[in-house]
Amino acid sequence: MRSIIDKLFALEDGVTVHPGHGPATTIGAERSGNPFVQAYQSGQRW
Repeated sequence: MRSIIDKLFALEDGVTVHPGHGPATTIGAERSGNPFVQAYQSGQRW
């Protein structure tokens, strides 16, 4: 999670990413809509 926040989220919102599973998405969509990222940013650790 830390590398996602530090490396991927340093990119602009419009950058398209192709995850290893599921459809292509953008950094902005993941930043605003990914529940795992939102939980991590709110302090939840697992």
